[in-house]
Amino acid sequence: AFYSQLRTEQQLGYIVFLTSMTIKDVPGSFFIVQSPSASVDEIKQAIEVFLNQSEVLIPDDLSGFKRSVSTKLLETPQTLSAKASRYWQNVLKSNEDFDYRDRLVEQINDINSQQLRAYYKSTLLNSERLMWFVANKDVASKEIIFSEEQEYYRYR
Repeated sequence: AFYSQLRTEQQLGYIVFLTSMTIKDVPGSFFIVQSPSASVDEIKQAIEVFLNQSEVLIPDDLSGFKRSVSTKLLETPQTLSAKASRYWQNVLKSNEDFDYRDRLVEQINDINSQQLRAYYKSTLLNSERLMWFVANKDVASKEIIFSEEQEYYRYR
C-alpha cells in the first residue's frame, strides 16, 4: 500500500519502500522515499497522510493474518544458515529454552484488532515516537544536526 500510494499514484520518488528493523530489541518501521524532485516537507506530508489513512485498513478479523505469520515463524528452516540463525536469535535473547518463536506465536494469537489499532495509534500516529531523518546527495562529508522547529534530522 505504501509503495502503491507514494510511488505509483503520487509518483513521489523513484525509490519507495517500507521495511522493519529491530535495534536493541526495539522494533521500528522505516518509510523510505528517495526523490529527485519532491521537497522534504512534501515527502513528510505524504507519509503522514499514508499513516493516518492506513489505520482503517486493520481488519476486525485478524485470523488469516495470524495464521500466515504463525506458519512462517514455525516453518522448518531449509538451510543450515537459517537453522543457526534461529538458534542464535535465542542465544542473543538469553533464552535457554530456545522457544522464542513458539512464545512469539502465542502472543500473536492473543492479539485482537482493538489492541492492534491501539498499538498503531500509540506508535505510528504518535508524533513523539516518530523520528524524521533527511539526507541529500552531499551527505558523505556533512555532520548530522537536529532541527526542533522542523522535527527531523538533517545533514548539514
